[in-house]
Amino acid sequence: MLRLRGEKRMRCKPVLSVGCLLVFTFLFTSGCWSQKNLEYLTVVSGLGLDAAPEGQIEVTVQLLNPTPPTGAGGSGKEKRPFAIYSATAKTINGALDLIQQQTKKTLFLTQTRSIVISEKLARRGVHDHMDYFWRSGNKNLTAPILISKRSAKETLQYAKELENVPSDAWRLYFMNEERRPSAGELQLYLFLPRMDQIGHEAIGAGIIPATGGNIMKISNTAVFHQGKMVGWLSNKETEMMRWIKKEIGRRTVLVDLTSDNSETLSFRLSGLRSRFNANVQGKQITIEIRLKAKAEAVETALNMDFTDLEIVRKFESRLNGLLQDRVQQTLTKIYANYRSDIIGFGEFIHQRHPGQWKKLKPNWRNRLPQLDFKVEVKTTIINSGLERVSKSQAR
Repeated sequence: MLRLRGEKRMRCKPVLSVGCLLVFTFLFTSGCWSQKNLEYLTVVSGLGLDAAPEGQIEVTVQLLNPTPPTGAGGSGKEKRPFAIYSATAKTINGALDLIQQQTKKTLFLTQTRSIVISEKLARRGVHDHMDYFWRSGNKNLTAPILISKRSAKETLQYAKELENVPSDAWRLYFMNEERRPSAGELQLYLFLPRMDQIGHEAIGAGIIPATGGNIMKISNTAVFHQGKMVGWLSNKETEMMRWIKKEIGRRTVLVDLTSDNSETLSFRLSGLRSRFNANVQGKQITIEIRLKAKAEAVETALNMDFTDLEIVRKFESRLNGLLQDRVQQTLTKIYANYRSDIIGFGEFIHQRHPGQWKKLKPNWRNRLPQLDFKVEVKTTIINSGLERVSKSQAR
């Protein structure tokens, strides 16, 4: 009986060996069945969208160039670390199909660093074109949206940055927590729903050529209303908008204050905090906004004693008034001029007062110019370089 069992084990060994050999053969020759062969893919670092005639769209891709930085044969001729391809069609998907015919490879968009939309297309409207990103699984939802004041194709093709691939530099800019909030960032996963959302609309960071070359500057904020771009916010207006939205965090804001004798005093604001509340009384909607910050004098030609509490209070009052005016002007531009709720007051009312929002929602966009804003700004001057306000005088 023992001998027979041993014989069975002996007969099983060749079968197991053949089975293992077949498994390893499939793994090492065919690759994983659920994944695509990397040789057939090309990575899209940047994606550009431009307006084309007859309602069509021109799509430009910035592809990572896997070739070495020097030419074959040791010629020493430098090659760009990326390649540019473009095509025009009625849809983004149609244009990408045409580009794939040129590249001979499948476009891999899940690693896309930036999506650049020309101002011309943004003003024409991008709502319908965004349907591609809703439906396609081949996308990077964390890619930032950039609105270019020149064509997206030119921006992707001619931009020069410290990074070899320009799209990488733009993505890193938004990831830098110490940068100044000079542009309103919005990633694809938020941009898509806010094309339709009533109560919180979309924005995009502006990108323009810096003076004297193709180095790009990320500056200003594009404001959208019902899927169309309606205007720009300046850097200062963007800072106020982001302060209200609690998006500045640890970053600082620089503010210039003119003294009585026309000298300029620069303050750095930090510890920025924001609270707002909505008061709905029938058709009257009042938005109360309270902003707080710490202010540090960083540059002045004035001979001032910041240990004098009276002087400190005087400049705090002037700084509060300046910032309050700036916030009011920004809100007027957004809500009265552009009629866009990019800060999301409607969404706030929906969360806090769902019953009232149900009545307000159908006509919300028409109510925006009539919103009544009550703004209160309170800054505290904490020091001036090496001259600090004494603890005994601190409030």
